[in-house]
This record gives sequence, structure tokens and C-alpha cells, in this order.
Amino acid sequence: MTSWPWNASCVISLTYDGGLIDHSELVLPQLDDLGFKGTFYVPNDFLIESGEDWREMARNGHEIGIGTLFDPYLSTSEDTFEANLMDVHTGAQLVWELTQSRTTLGIPWLDDSSFDLLQVQRELVTQYPVVRSGSEGLNTQDLRWNDLKILRCEEYSGRELIQLARKAIESKAWAIFSFRGVGVGEPSVDLRAHFELMTFLLNCDDSVRIEPVANVARELCPEFVNWSVAEGEGFIL
Repeated sequence: MTSWPWNASCVISLTYDGGLIDHSELVLPQLDDLGFKGTFYVPNDFLIESGEDWREMARNGHEIGIGTLFDPYLSTSEDTFEANLMDVHTGAQLVWELTQSRTTLGIPWLDDSSFDLLQVQRELVTQYPVVRSGSEGLNTQDLRWNDLKILRCEEYSGRELIQLARKAIESKAWAIFSFRGVGVGEPSVDLRAHFELMTFLLNCDDSVRIEPVANVARELCPEFVNWSVAEGEGFIL
């Protein structure tokens, strides 16, 4: 008996945080060439500036996720807690307008802001049914949907990334790889290292399934399936 949908013994999700240009110019061609679909957590400004590009990615099967909290220009003063929440709700509506698809919320694993990310996160997990957190680990059958664990991909070689994938496969787990920069920037991994991981996954057997986070949630999380968007209020049941 398998643990996951699609007769898979292991599921791997590839997530990319921040709507960075290397994601669209470097990562996307690799994924498309190999037939993989990723999850891209995109800040509001980038959704607005390049909406048609993100819409096209969604049409091609990639998940465009709510990535407001990766915005380097997000409000940071102590009295903007409500404003930060509203930014996330606005991001949820922007993604819905672009893709007409339910999508997941991404939480940073590097807090390079001065606002209280933990306080914001505590509130968001009560309102969004599926949250990819910044906490490290593998997801098993007793996972918490509003605290999905990640594998932080920072300065790893291709061999080290493959080792992470092998561990997930051996554990029959759901592994969510989380990338920031790929090929450029800090923190990042080398583009070649990313490609080596992709090549390894391509050569895995059919028991290893590569799926965006939202696809897994649609199969296993009823709260996500019943989610809808209400104008001006963010996502509600």
C-alpha cells in the first residue's frame, strides 16, 4: 500500500521563493524541458508587474503561490501588523485573478525583515488552510497542513541535493524543496547543482512523483478543496 496519491511512495515538490528573475529565466526552462511543474511564491508587486508571464506559467501547470512575505519592501514598522495581513490577502486575490486556481501560501525561511514574522504567521495559519512554512523537515502522513515542512536549499552542491532527495525517497515522505536564488544571489544554489537534482529526479521510477504543493493539497486536504475567495476579504471557507 502506498502512502501518497498517484500510487506514489514519495512525493517531491519544488518551490521557489520571491518571484526572482532567475526563477523565470533560468529555472523555468529547466523545469519545462524536463516536464516538471514547480511552485513559485511571488510577491504582489511582481504579480502586478509581470502578470501575464505568471498567468502563462499557471496555464502550463505551474503553481503561482501567495508570496507576499518575500517582498523586500513589505511594511516593517511595529504598527503595521494589520497592513501586513492585508498585503497577504491582497496577494491571495491577485493570484486568484491571474490563475483562477486555489493556491498555497509560502512563509519565508529567512527572516531578513524587521517586522514580527512569527506574529504574522500565527494569524495567517488560522485563515489559510495550506501553508508552506519555513520549518525544516520531511512531511509524513501526520503532517499539519498549515505548517508544511521544507528542505532549505542554500549553498548545496548537486550531490548534496540528491542526498536530500534520496533520504525523502527512503523515508517514503513528501519532501518540499525550497529555493531562493538559483545561479545568482544569496542565499542560492548553483544552476548546475539544480540541474543535477532535476536529472536525478527524472531518472527516478514512477513511485516518485514530482508535484506542486497545491496539487498534493487538492488530493489530500478537504479544507483546501472547499476554499474560495471573497472580494476584499482574502480566502475564506
